[in-house]
Amino acid sequence: MELAKLNRNIYGASLGGPLKKNRLFLFGNYEGRQDRREDSVLRTVPSATLRQGIVRYIRQDGSIASLTPQDLQTRIDPLGIGVSQAALAVLQAYPLPNDSAAGDSINTSGFRFNAPIRLDWQTYIAKLDYSLDAAGKHNMFVRGNLQDDKDTSTPQFPGQAPNNTNLSNTKGLAIGLTSVLRSNMVNNFRWGLTRVGLENSGVSLLPFTTFRTIDSLNGTNRPFIRTTPTHTFANDFSWTKGTHDIRVGGVIRLIRNRRINYANSFPSASTNASWLTGSGNQLEQPLGTDIRANARVAYRDAAMAVLGVVSNGTARYNYNKDGSPLPVGSAVGRQFNAEEYEFYA
Repeated sequence: MELAKLNRNIYGASLGGPLKKNRLFLFGNYEGRQDRREDSVLRTVPSATLRQGIVRYIRQDGSIASLTPQDLQTRIDPLGIGVSQAALAVLQAYPLPNDSAAGDSINTSGFRFNAPIRLDWQTYIAKLDYSLDAAGKHNMFVRGNLQDDKDTSTPQFPGQAPNNTNLSNTKGLAIGLTSVLRSNMVNNFRWGLTRVGLENSGVSLLPFTTFRTIDSLNGTNRPFIRTTPTHTFANDFSWTKGTHDIRVGGVIRLIRNRRINYANSFPSASTNASWLTGSGNQLEQPLGTDIRANARVAYRDAAMAVLGVVSNGTARYNYNKDGSPLPVGSAVGRQFNAEEYEFYA
């Protein structure tokens, strides 16, 4: 097996100094990280025989028996339809197995590959300090931060897009003013905006049908977006009067959590023998006692795949606040608001 690679670069720079002597100062910092690596991925895929419409099973004596497409049509399928050409077309689109660490090694097996992973993280920070008056009684600062991150997950199979791309454009801004009103009075005011911005891009905006025990041919990750801006207002006032120290202040936070989610926007289905009457035991009745007991479930799933029997489906229904239904495939949007008020004296 080819070894997975890892190339990582970490870099950065900072610069600061006065823009106006003793009054105005600026500082900036930048940090970055870049990864180019590979992760080992193991998927379960159909065997070379299953993709031809041949279903194999273990006999009581431990030997392997095979059912050809003709056998499936005449012996197994009560309707006599036989192998689904549409199902075979999907099974034949999978890569051939190359690793026995997955699957049952009869109808399914493993496919292992090194998947490329990209990571680009960048952080920008800047701060401005300004003395509003020559006496230094009123001092102000402005600080900003930007997080610009992007990294990918593994693809479902080689040559495909990543199943997910994680994006973060979280940013923050803060302003502060410290004022010496008198020799015994000081006021501190702060305002800050922290905006958390996250997005999982996903790779799928379509319904899908899967074969049980076989990994989906294409990624099924759905997009998800969340932005959470939080405004914070804080003020502290202190007054020293003789031997007395008086302090009053408070904090106000306004939080808005906005989400857009496609996780439950599409229907799905699968070829699952357990959803048939008797958990699909009618598929093996023509075999009598020839099939080993612990091989029955794997055989049923393989037969369901090549026959193309879609036995169960999941529908998704979403509604607006007024009760009207959202069209299939529409994003589900939500907003949660929170407000916090704290005061002290």
